[in-house]
Amino acid sequence: MKFTKLGLYRALLMCAGFMISAFGSALYVYSGLGADAFNLMVQGVSGVLGLAIGTTSSLIQFIFLALLIFVSRPLIGIGTFGGTVLIGMVMNLCEIFLQPQLAHAGLLMRVLCVMLAPIIVGTGVAMVNLASMGMAPNDILSVWLFTRQKKLPYRAVRIIYDVVQLAIGLALGGVVGIGTVLSAVLTSSAIQAASGVLEKLTPQQMQNVSLK
Repeated sequence: MKFTKLGLYRALLMCAGFMISAFGSALYVYSGLGADAFNLMVQGVSGVLGLAIGTTSSLIQFIFLALLIFVSRPLIGIGTFGGTVLIGMVMNLCEIFLQPQLAHAGLLMRVLCVMLAPIIVGTGVAMVNLASMGMAPNDILSVWLFTRQKKLPYRAVRIIYDVVQLAIGLALGGVVGIGTVLSAVLTSSAIQAASGVLEKLTPQQMQNVSLK
């Protein structure tokens, strides 16, 4: 069996992207100043179940993945499975090593962390998108919901999707704050900016040579 260097590069890019976005998500959660919609829901469910944040994230992603296997299998890629596992693992590691540091950090440091979070998450998502090996189940589910109707543009469907997750998280005790606002306002722009940079840096590395 022949594996191409392009395929290896894409796989490494995908893994790095998921890990980087997970680190950004951990900055939201462990700063205590508000998380993005999905991680706000994860935070709330985690408190109810008594599980670690990363474990809860993987559990929810696995549930979404199981649903997608039945309703929209073509949208699932290798990255869908990779994201389900990697994001939770990195967030659990951050709970061990990062959370104690942020718990004793001053307000200024924690604000700085949530300001950096959308940039880090956006960079990670852009790397995953560029790898083109599949998105995490949470993101695919919003795409599937969009395809099930014809009246609303994807952006409107995604906003509704995020608001529902935010409401669930808030009802279960998740923390809403400046991080939640920054995520909603800055993440899309960060993804677009990072995508532009990455596409300029990687074209030559993503073609031709095969690894035999």
